[in-house]
Parts: sequence; C-alpha cells; structure tokens
Amino acid sequence: VEAIFDAHEKKVEKTLFSANSKRLITCSLDWMIKVWDLDSQKELFILSGHSDAIVDMVLTSDGKRLFSCSKDQSIRIWNMENRREELTLTRRHGGVNCLALNPNCHQVISSSSDKSIKFWKVKRSENSQTMFGTPSLITGFCLTLDKTILVFSTEDRKISFWNIESSKIEWSSDSQSESVSIVA
Repeated sequence: VEAIFDAHEKKVEKTLFSANSKRLITCSLDWMIKVWDLDSQKELFILSGHSDAIVDMVLTSDGKRLFSCSKDQSIRIWNMENRREELTLTRRHGGVNCLALNPNCHQVISSSSDKSIKFWKVKRSENSQTMFGTPSLITGFCLTLDKTILVFSTEDRKISFWNIESSKIEWSSDSQSESVSIVA
C-alpha cells in the first residue's frame, strides 16, 4: 500500500497494524485514536474518550482489544469489534507515557511522569504492584519474549532489566553517550 493519510490535527504519536494487517491504527496529541482501512485508504472509525494527548497504545495479539494511554492519567481499554470503551484505569499521579501487555499474567504495564512503573490486573482493574525509585523519567520499555523481564530506558540514558517475578532490577547499564528514547 502506498498512501499518505491526512490523519490528525496534531502530531501522531504511534501507529499500529491490526492483527490481519488490513487496518492501521493511529493515536495523536489531538486526543483521538483513528482506525484506517488500508485497501480503501479511508478512515473507518474514531475512538474518543481521552481528555489529553494520547501517547502510546498496544493491541492484543488477536486484535480484539486496544489499550491506550494518555497524559490525562488514564489507560483505556477498547473493544475493537464493537468500537466501545470497556474499562478505564486511572493513575493518581502523572500522565501515562508508556504501555506494555503481559498476557501471561493478564496485566498491563504502564509508566508515568511520576517516574514509576505500575502493573495492573486487567480483569479486576486494580493496581497490583508499583515499582518506584527510577531516578529519571522512563522513556520506553518492552517485555522479553518469555515475558519475565521488563527492559526499560530512562531519560538519564540508562537501560535496566527488571525481573517481574522477583521484583528486582537484575542489570542496569552505565549512562549511554546519547539519550535512549525507545526500547523495542
């Protein structure tokens, strides 16, 4: 597909392909998530509900649920089949800036501007564990393939490996020469 979409009124923060690669999902600083059909190059629908910039999103492997996070201090879970919001998880301090899913534990993992990482039990919408003490803002993170280690980068140019089971940092790098903004 070769196309240029006039997608949003403000900066697009993230793009994802649907599980079948027939749709493109975009989120933006304009508070909207848009879903596009790649064959027709048309907007299919908009998911709205956030009250500030949407900065990250993650799609489940089956494509049925989309998790989005925003500077409005919320994580929203969207049903992609009926196009409705299913659940809102709210943080008390700071906008949410990164998301990851841990399907092994039915958890969503978030980081926010308060320099913490939270592990949420999605089915009960509760905060199950909070890891505080990161010295700098978390700029990105991802899970290892076996879903046991969370690798995260920080604004102070470090990369750390957090063992989810033991709740301990297994390894942390010395500062990099340049800032690390995304770990994938």
